[in-house]
Amino acid sequence: MKKVGQMKKIFRTIISIFAVLLIIGIGEALPPLKALEEWMVYRKSFYLGIVFSLFGVGFIVFMGGILYRLKLSNTPMSHEEVEENVRSLKDAARLPYTFRKSDYKIKGTTAGASGQWTLSFREVKEAWRKKSFRHDPLWRNFFIIAAGAVILFLGVFGVVIVLGPAGLKLLFAGAFLYAVIRSVWAFLKA
Repeated sequence: MKKVGQMKKIFRTIISIFAVLLIIGIGEALPPLKALEEWMVYRKSFYLGIVFSLFGVGFIVFMGGILYRLKLSNTPMSHEEVEENVRSLKDAARLPYTFRKSDYKIKGTTAGASGQWTLSFREVKEAWRKKSFRHDPLWRNFFIIAAGAVILFLGVFGVVIVLGPAGLKLLFAGAFLYAVIRSVWAFLKA
C-alpha cells in the first residue's frame, strides 16, 4: 500500500514538471511575450532598481516587524529550548532520514526569545474592520509584518519577471496572479 502512495507522489511530481515546462515553452513561443522581453531589454536597469528597492524595503519592514514582535512578546527561551531549536534547525538542514538521534549541547550561557501567533483570516479581517491596529500594538505589528511580506513578495517575483526569459516571465506572472487571487478569495470568504 505504501508503494502505491509513493508512485502517486512521483506521478504528480512528473505531471507538475511537465506542466511547468509546457508553460515555459508556451511563453517562449508567444510573440507578445517576446515583444515584451525585447521592450524590457532597454529598460531593464530601471525596472531592476524598482524591484530591488521593493525587495530591500520589504525585507527590512518584514524582519524589523518580526524583531519588534519578539521584543513585544518578551518571552525568553530557556537554555534547553535554545538547544532544542538549534537541534531542529540542524536536523532540518540534513538529508531525509528514517531514524536519527541527535544531541546538541551548548556550553555557556544562551539567549533567545520566542513568539507565537495563531490567527485565522476571519480574525485578521475583523481586526482590520475594527481598526485594531490603531490602539493595539500587537495588531499594528502584525499588519506591519504582513505589509513587509507583501512588498517582499512583489520584489522577489519582480526580480524574476524582469530578469527571466519570456517563459519564466509567464510562469512567475501566472504564479503571482494565482497567489494573489487565492489570498484575496480566502480573505473575502473569511
